[in-house]
Amino acid sequence: MAETYTIALAQFGTANPQARVRPNMILMAGWSEERGRPECWVMDSGSEAAGPQQIMNTCAPSSPELMGRLGSMGLTGGMASFDPLRDGLRIMRAQRDLRFPHPVSGEMQPAVGGFCQHTVITAQGISTRVVERW
Repeated sequence: MAETYTIALAQFGTANPQARVRPNMILMAGWSEERGRPECWVMDSGSEAAGPQQIMNTCAPSSPELMGRLGSMGLTGGMASFDPLRDGLRIMRAQRDLRFPHPVSGEMQPAVGGFCQHTVITAQGISTRVVERW
């Protein structure tokens, strides 16, 4: 996938010479037969790291404001007590409420947009469903 991603970025640049180069990411998730567990990998065009990087046990960014809000929501037990459908949507809503200035316009905009998706990965397959759209 790393080679395919590199070629795709180069081809996009050639086909769209006027396009502004912007960082982008590809998230890949699936079942590792070798390790017998679900895994999630990200490829980041803006990263200096060589090749894909594995993401493990990520739930929310380390924003002190967000962590305080999560604590006030009762989300303090870590991953052992985490329910993705209940708590995941609550986290996404808390992130959605945070606003950051747009790098060009300065307009305050949400940290999260689009939709919240729940994905379950097992050895038998992957299922996804949209939990909420914004």
